[in-house]
Amino acid sequence: MRTGVERLPPGPKRAKSTRRFTPAGIALLAIFVALDERGAAGGDDGEAFAAATGRVLRAGYDPVLYGNYPLIHGQSERRSYFYAHMIRPSLVHSGDRVWAGERVGRVGKTGNARTVGCHLHFEIHVRGHPIDPLPALERWERDG
Repeated sequence: MRTGVERLPPGPKRAKSTRRFTPAGIALLAIFVALDERGAAGGDDGEAFAAATGRVLRAGYDPVLYGNYPLIHGQSERRSYFYAHMIRPSLVHSGDRVWAGERVGRVGKTGNARTVGCHLHFEIHVRGHPIDPLPALERWERDG
């Protein structure tokens, strides 16, 4: 099963992630995906995949913070998955059913990411509140 990080290329072009804490102490994770030599947004290395099967709660564009994004609620879970700064509008739309591993878009630098380069801002929300996504990402990486 593919998740939001499994399509990264092996070797030196691995993703670099950074953890940032909000004033409330909530950890957010940004995954900076290696791009081709031209630095083109949305290259083959920049695909974003659904972390879980579920339904799209909303997809849209926020010009101030998140740019292009979908928010996907996991089926039979109390979790939702948020993908932001995608280069183009999401490939999935409000109400769509999404399967784990389905491509939902390509990373980019929309919203407030215009000046920091292409990356995927990924959040996991439990009961509407963001949690640190790093443990889940590490588990998915480990369990393959």
